[in-house]
Amino acid sequence: LQLSYRLRGGGGDGGSTGAESRSCYLEMYLGKKADKVNPEEERLAKWTRCHLSGEPLTPPCVVDDIGNLYNKDAVIQRLLDKSIPQALSHITGLKSVLELKLHPAKKSASATFQPSNDSDFCCPVTGVAFNGRYKFVVLRPSGHVVSEKALKEVPAVVEELAGKKVSELEITPVNPTGEQLEQLRARIAARLAEKAGSKKDKKRSAAATAAVVLPNAAVNGGADARRSGSPPLADDAAAAAAGTAAVNKRLKIPAGATKEVYASIFSSNKAGAAEKETFCCRALSARGMNLT
Repeated sequence: LQLSYRLRGGGGDGGSTGAESRSCYLEMYLGKKADKVNPEEERLAKWTRCHLSGEPLTPPCVVDDIGNLYNKDAVIQRLLDKSIPQALSHITGLKSVLELKLHPAKKSASATFQPSNDSDFCCPVTGVAFNGRYKFVVLRPSGHVVSEKALKEVPAVVEELAGKKVSELEITPVNPTGEQLEQLRARIAARLAEKAGSKKDKKRSAAATAAVVLPNAAVNGGADARRSGSPPLADDAAAAAAGTAAVNKRLKIPAGATKEVYASIFSSNKAGAAEKETFCCRALSARGMNLT
């Protein structure tokens, strides 16, 4: 005896679903996803590469007023080419950046060589790596780069390194973010506005001074002319004549040296004398032609 059951589909019975369709499977991967940058790699590049050229930081290195790091050669090249990006327009010359004193890191053979840990520089006080995992600051005007940890824990050592007290140093954070970065940008904008205002004030004062000096000079010149009884140009003519006399006296021009005498040095023909034929003008005078 053989029994058979008729099973009706309707869900949950192991029948086929839409996921088994090849078109549905391909649509899952149809939309392209944006490439994501590894945040660790991005952080390391920001701390170990030039902000302008993207090349590895190689001394001499410099920092601007908002804590960006550069190779000095790259900054000079961009300044010569006048190709500084608009976002870095506060860099107008080498006076806008400060040369850094970076402490080289000692690499051991047993160290890990992961890109996120690799760094050529470190803090000269605490020895922490200059790779973005720790916060660093720049001490102005000496240019030393130390970690915030050293600044908080051993300020006496930092003062000995910089040659000044911490209260007398201007501290710039390296690669700041968020509110700290906005404060630095606002400080730069205020300084540039103040500089532009001082230039305008200087121009106005110079124009006002010129407006006062020129009328006074004209009045004084007229008064001097009236007192002397001669026009103002008379003094200039007298000075020119005196200069000419001094030159003639120094050169000791002999008596009888006239223009005609000097002209005879460069020409053998005399005025009124018959012109001599030359090779190029031969027989022209015979035909009544005169080249002069």
